Amino acid sequence: MSDTNEFRERWDETVVVTESPNGSVIVQNRADQVIEVRIDDGYFNRASLDQLRTQVTAALRLAVADRFRAYRSMLRDVSGLPFGQAERGRRPHADEKRRKSEELHIEGSSADGTVTVSAIGLQHITVSMDGGLWASGDRHTLESNLGAACTSAVQAQFAGMKELTH
Repeated sequence: MSDTNEFRERWDETVVVTESPNGSVIVQNRADQVIEVRIDDGYFNRASLDQLRTQVTAALRLAVADRFRAYRSMLRDVSGLPFGQAERGRRPHADEKRRKSEELHIEGSSADGTVTVSAIGLQHITVSMDGGLWASGDRHTLESNLGAACTSAVQAQFAGMKELTH
């Protein structure tokens, strides 16, 4: 089996789990195909919408970092090649792609539009949640909509990066 096929098979089985700083929000990334968000029931019932949004946003930022760490680690394990920080200035076309990816604006939303996740370069993440959805107290629907918006944002990221390479 080639290194590429082995990597793809291993990545397809990978689940990267990340917790928010206070442990109240858990993000599960299933091989960049499905993102699931879980919120601690007690925290959901006592937090304000702004507090919840802050924890979800923090968890998503950490999830992006954890995803890249896991991806590079697995790539290093399969290929045996070192993957460190990119050296800028050595390849102008790669630097230009990196610059464009850092400016790439993506957005994903739930099917009903009550939750939106947007980011610029995967660094500046913004989460918007409809106050009515939060006020309804339906944690499961909010979690489902957060997961759908995150999954949609990941798909938009891949589409945007594909456009940068063509």
